[in-house]
Amino acid sequence: CDIPLEHDSSKCYTKNPPVKGPSFMVKSRNDKNVGLVLTVNPKNDAATFEAENSTPFQKWKFSMSGKQLINEGTGKPLFVSGVSTFDFEMEASGDFSIVDKVSNKAVDAWNAKFMVLWHRHGFAWQKFYIVNDIPTTGPTFLIGNRMNKNAGLALQADLVKDSASFFTEDQSSLFQRWKMSESGTQLINMGTGRPLTAWGTSSFEFAPNGDDFWLLDPASGKAADAYNARDGHPVIMWTKHSLPWQKFYMINFS
Repeated sequence: CDIPLEHDSSKCYTKNPPVKGPSFMVKSRNDKNVGLVLTVNPKNDAATFEAENSTPFQKWKFSMSGKQLINEGTGKPLFVSGVSTFDFEMEASGDFSIVDKVSNKAVDAWNAKFMVLWHRHGFAWQKFYIVNDIPTTGPTFLIGNRMNKNAGLALQADLVKDSASFFTEDQSSLFQRWKMSESGTQLINMGTGRPLTAWGTSSFEFAPNGDDFWLLDPASGKAADAYNARDGHPVIMWTKHSLPWQKFYMINFS
């Protein structure tokens, strides 16, 4: 369809490229859907929950706009009841709902073989979560930054964008919890299942500095920088220096 629509009974949609980084699978909190993952039928673009088989039709990425789920196999966005543009509303638990901003209805997986948009109710069949197979090791931790303006804040991953910013510390939020990858080069977020990414860099050299560390891009030598990384403004990569906004530290939690 060459008419870019956000809400229509047809399958017209605004084309938007997926973000860089690894794809992921999507599961439902509905007990009936245990062991099943969100899957697209390439013949008709219908989305259902099916047994996991790791085909590209079960792999997803968010779009650059943050308003679509793009299927790796078809290259098309998720369609439910003819809608392909959504708001993804995250919860501290790591779950998220998929909401049509026009009707204020949510994607509903009560019937795994026939997903619909339905009145919002907050039950398990309107809650989804991301799974990823990046292996991790060691304890889970929060990440702080030594800049005075970032005191009391913790690094939080964005659900739909490959970025992270500092928000008020919330130890209950999986989006503020991190683990080290087995490779020792990535920080994996427990809410998104994806690695920390700053300006396209997701593999880092962890350079210690006492109790702190720099996050360095091995290719450019630049460091992750949190000078303005608050309330949704992302951590960026910048020329390495010794000022506190490039110094990070781990926060253990009970």
